[in-house]
Amino acid sequence: MKVLVYIDRMNLQGGLQRVVSNLLAEWVRLGWETHLVIESEGRDAFPVPALTRRHALLSAPKRRGFLGLLDNLRIVFGLRRILRREGFAAAIAMSPVANVHLAMAGDGGSAKLIGSQYDYAPHHPVSAWKRWLMRRYYPRLDRFVCATREAAELGAADFPGTRTMAIPNWLTPPSALAGASALEARWMRPGRKLFCACGRFNVLKGFRELLEVFAEIKDELPEWDLMLVGDGEDRELLPQMVERLGLRGRVHFPGWVSHPGDFFAASDVFVFPSRSEGFGLVLMEAMACGLPCVAYNCKVGPSEQVGHETDGLLIPDGDRVAFKAAMVRLARDHALRRRFSVEARRAIRRFEAAAVQPMWEDLLCRR
Repeated sequence: MKVLVYIDRMNLQGGLQRVVSNLLAEWVRLGWETHLVIESEGRDAFPVPALTRRHALLSAPKRRGFLGLLDNLRIVFGLRRILRREGFAAAIAMSPVANVHLAMAGDGGSAKLIGSQYDYAPHHPVSAWKRWLMRRYYPRLDRFVCATREAAELGAADFPGTRTMAIPNWLTPPSALAGASALEARWMRPGRKLFCACGRFNVLKGFRELLEVFAEIKDELPEWDLMLVGDGEDRELLPQMVERLGLRGRVHFPGWVSHPGDFFAASDVFVFPSRSEGFGLVLMEAMACGLPCVAYNCKVGPSEQVGHETDGLLIPDGDRVAFKAAMVRLARDHALRRRFSVEARRAIRRFEAAAVQPMWEDLLCRR
C-alpha cells in the first residue's frame, strides 16, 4: 500500500499532529510506503518515521492576503504533481484547508481522495469564502472521515453530498518519560493524591473553569492536588489564577510533553473539562493507564469514549456543579476509582490499533 498524508503544518502541538504521527507509525510498521506532504518545513512536534518520505510544497510559511492566494495555488499544483508522479493508492488530507487543496489537486488522478475532520467545526468557524469552498469541493472527495459517528452525521448535514464515515483515532500506548519516581520527587509530595488534566491551555479546553472548581473543593479534599499538563495561549494566565485563588502549592504545571504516560501513571483521577472536542486522545491515554475519568459530555467525542457509571463519569456539558460533585465523589470513593480503573482498561481496547486499523484498510483498499 502506497499512501500520502497531507497536513498543513506538522510543527504544532495539537491533536491533529498526533493523529498523523500515529497513522504513519502504524502504517510504516505494516510495511506500507508512506509519504508526508506539508506546506513548508518546520520542526515536527511529534515523531515522523524515518522511512516516511517528506515533501514540502512551499519554501517558506504560507503568506496572507493576495500573496496567500498565490501560495494556495502553488500548493494545489504542487500537490497535483506529487499525486500524478507517485501513483498513490490513497491520499488523506488532515484539515479543512488541506481537504479543499486535495479535492482540487486530485482531479484526473488515480488515488482515492480522503478528507477528514478532527474537531467540532461549529467551535472553529471559518470565513464565508472558505465555507463556500468546503461546500463546493468536499463532495469531490471519495470519503470524508470523522473520528466519531456524531461528527460524521454533522459533516453530512453541513456539506451536502459529502460521503462521511466514522473511524476513531486509535490509542498509542502511553510511553515513559522521566519515570514515575522522578515525577514524584519533582511534582508530588508524599502521601498526596492527584487529579490530572492534560491538553492545550485555551478557553475551549476548560482549564480556567477547572481551577475555579478546584478552588471550591480544595478545603473538602485537603490531601488532593491538581496537575495541569500542557501549554497554550493561557500558559501565563493560569498560574496567575492559581495565585489569585489561593492554590499555591496545590497546582503543578510540568509543561507540555508529547507523551504524558508517566504523569497519568502517577495520578489518581483524570479530569477532562474540555467544552469542545473531536476525539480526546489524552482521554483515551488516561483510560489506558487505568485512570478513572470525569469528563464533560461536550461535542463530539467523550460520549463515544467514556461509559457513564461504567468506566468513568460523563457530566452534562457545562454543568459545573455536577462536575465538581463528580470530582469529590471519585476522590472520596476508593472502591469506585478501582472499579472504574479496571473497566477503563477493558473498554479502551476497542480503540487499539488492532481494532481500528482494519477500518482504514477496508476504506483504503476498497474500490
